Amino acid sequence: KKPRGRPPLGEIAKSALLKIRISPSEREHLDSTATLLKKDTSSWARDVLLREADKVRKRLNKKAGGESKD
Repeated sequence: KKPRGRPPLGEIAKSALLKIRISPSEREHLDSTATLLKKDTSSWARDVLLREADKVRKRLNKKAGGESKD
């Protein structure tokens, strides 16, 4: 018998929620881009935001002359 419901979340279940307001056209832009990459919008957006946050931290840390703590 096939299991019901969604598959397990993996090693770490995500519980924090980030809400942002975007226009319908922005949502369509994000949805269509994620679809092109064969990802759901939330997963793709999370990946992009975290990758960009890492870039900003590294750039600012480099300017400050220190090492990142994260």
